[in-house]
Amino acid sequence: MANNSGTPQAVVSSTGLAVTGTLSATGDVTLSASTGALTFSGATYGEITATAAPLYVGSQTGSLFLKASGSVIGTVSSTGLAVTGTLSATGNSILGSGSPLTGGGSARWITLNSDVASIYGGGVISAIDGVAKGYFYANSSTAVVIQGTAGVNVELMANNSGTPQAVVSSTGL
Repeated sequence: MANNSGTPQAVVSSTGLAVTGTLSATGDVTLSASTGALTFSGATYGEITATAAPLYVGSQTGSLFLKASGSVIGTVSSTGLAVTGTLSATGNSILGSGSPLTGGGSARWITLNSDVASIYGGGVISAIDGVAKGYFYANSSTAVVIQGTAGVNVELMANNSGTPQAVVSSTGL
């Protein structure tokens, strides 16, 4: 297939279809093969763009793998997003509904938001080998809570000294 100037724009061979320039379709496009791959080769980057509606990329039967430089950097499945390596975001971020908040300055902030009906604000759980050891959260009585689990003390250290200046245990300070 050639353009108006006679320059080949698409070649069909026993290995498939090779397109030079833009491939456009009105309607569904199906890739059916054992891998069903869409490959961008020889380009600075590959881009798939939806111009008039949201773009949905998914898997009908399992996880969707995210790749960079040939390595899997994450998977998306029915249970959520799993990232391998560093998760990076520019600007303030939020886990939960709503908009991310800022604590001021040019620093970056993470908002851990819960819904209005919850007695807890979003929090951080510190765990070792999948076992919770401590919690940091806000509760509905307007307190910020630092809480160790049963048998775990809360220690406050200053200046990276390695020596606790205050230890809170189940018996008190």
